[in-house]
Amino acid sequence: MPKLKEEKTQAPNKLKRPMSKSIFRLNDLKKEILSFRKNGLKRGGYCGFPDFHKYYSMKKGSTTYVAAPAAVGKSEFVKELMINLAMFEDWNWVVFSPETGSPKDVFADLLWGYIGKPIVRGDGFKSATDKEMDAGMKFVNDHFFVLDVGVKDLNVATYFNEIRELIESGEHVDATLIDPVTEMDIYSSGGARDLELGKFLTGIRRMSGAYNIHSVLVFHTKSVGLKQTKDVYGKDIRYYPPPQMDDIAGGLQSSRKGFFIIGLWRPPLNVINPDTDQPYEKNTLYVEVLKAKPKAIGKTGVSVFKYNPLSTRFTDSRGLGARPLDNKIPF
Repeated sequence: MPKLKEEKTQAPNKLKRPMSKSIFRLNDLKKEILSFRKNGLKRGGYCGFPDFHKYYSMKKGSTTYVAAPAAVGKSEFVKELMINLAMFEDWNWVVFSPETGSPKDVFADLLWGYIGKPIVRGDGFKSATDKEMDAGMKFVNDHFFVLDVGVKDLNVATYFNEIRELIESGEHVDATLIDPVTEMDIYSSGGARDLELGKFLTGIRRMSGAYNIHSVLVFHTKSVGLKQTKDVYGKDIRYYPPPQMDDIAGGLQSSRKGFFIIGLWRPPLNVINPDTDQPYEKNTLYVEVLKAKPKAIGKTGVSVFKYNPLSTRFTDSRGLGARPLDNKIPF
């Protein structure tokens, strides 16, 4: 009877550590693990509102997707977060927001938000003083870069190169904003749209981790069915419902790849709020954390804000604007 060939077996405890830089043993990260055991997972950057901080903080090395239908206030809410992170955490931002306008328009919008007053002189309202303008211009110049490619499309390669070159030139960057994602030329390579979007979002995630920055991406929602009701005057009202994970443009690629996903909803005017039996108030914005990962950084939940069109800033459910975090927020 022929002798069977003996099957070779590996003895893991006798193998040398692989040379690949992509394969690890726990002992390779022992120092980091013990530090994590001692200090825990720290919260991310504080966004200016103590109650909202219970649900959301902006962690470096991570991503946030903000989603809503058109004309809800996505850009205004994200601007609030950027200004507050710059104020309270000294963060520096790179902003790509072509729908806001030219670099001049973007800087003017940030100035208006930071000062909390119109920066143009006019009758009927109190505009910023020269002293406030000087302070505001210094603040915005110190904390914000604007990325703008003029009439050209901003493709994926150009975007990543611009961010990488800025950081590697020695400039300090804490976070980036793309508002909205539809202004990026993601699909020029001709591949399937969902796969191209997936590759782009993976690249954003990897860049965030490699440079320890936070990336905020603003998405429109897909076309969803309008709801219909009657207002307090008996008039038929049609409105978009609060966005859910599956409503984000990009579908599963977007909902799977985001670490934090935030949905914004502006309720219809003169419609009864079932929670209070009173009509929804004007300029109210519901901000729902739909996904929070990792869980120690935040959790799902809803916060309610009011928008002031004159200051272009928000107040929370207590009627208070952005303010320092004075105490530890329990989960």
